[in-house]
Amino acid sequence: MAQAYTEDSEWRSQTGLLKGRETIKAFLKRKREKELDCRQLEELRCFSGDRISVSFESGWHDANRQW
Repeated sequence: MAQAYTEDSEWRSQTGLLKGRETIKAFLKRKREKELDCRQLEELRCFSGDRISVSFESGWHDANRQW
């Protein structure tokens, strides 16, 4: 998934701003280890020039089966 983003991509997440593909890859790795059976819906909100805005909606459970 991370290959879809450029080396200088920027993400805004609930935990803050992520800069660069390697930072995004590390974030996704930590997220996937914790969030089991994740279901995600992505929706393109708008785009202009070299910028896009995407909305994410997801659900998952942890190792204790808590959703």
